[in-house]
Amino acid sequence: MFIIVGTGGHSKVVCASLEESFFLNTQIRDDKILKSKKNFMGKSIHSPALPLDMNGVKLHVAIGDNFIREQILMLGIERGALEASVVHPLSSIHNIDMVAPGSFIACGAILSVDSSIEIGTIVNHNAVVDHDCKIGPFCHIAPGATIGGNVTIGKRVLVGSGATILPNITIEDDSIIGSGSVVTRSISKGTTWIANKEA
Repeated sequence: MFIIVGTGGHSKVVCASLEESFFLNTQIRDDKILKSKKNFMGKSIHSPALPLDMNGVKLHVAIGDNFIREQILMLGIERGALEASVVHPLSSIHNIDMVAPGSFIACGAILSVDSSIEIGTIVNHNAVVDHDCKIGPFCHIAPGATIGGNVTIGKRVLVGSGATILPNITIEDDSIIGSGSVVTRSISKGTTWIANKEA
């Protein structure tokens, strides 16, 4: 069985990226089932988000929030789930081994040579991760973002839509890069960067 957790906008993108035959064998789960929302992408919503026994179940957490995605995926692994990636067929990946389990690579995303994506990370539509980059766990590289060569990104970093990180820079854990920003130097843990400077 393949379980996708989440019924928001990001989950729509993930579900649409699955091949139709594969999606037929997928179960959608969420803790928040509203009276007006009993199905999602043509499938019934099951609750709770994570069954108690998940031994051997393939799990993908399709939630955009880095912290929530981490909590749910790690709990699923504790319950025996196998973290599963979803990779759109129209993405460009130099080597699939660069993508750790539990990640999502969207349509048009590019992962160049000798880069790596750790567990639970999202590389969204048309984002570019250039050569020799190291993207940490549970990050979100939003649509249209560009990560220059030899960049290192820590845990739970959000790189906003259309942002650019220049080559040879380190972005430490839990930082936020605003949409459209240009990061010109390395930044420390928990930094928020807007436009071309720390906020």
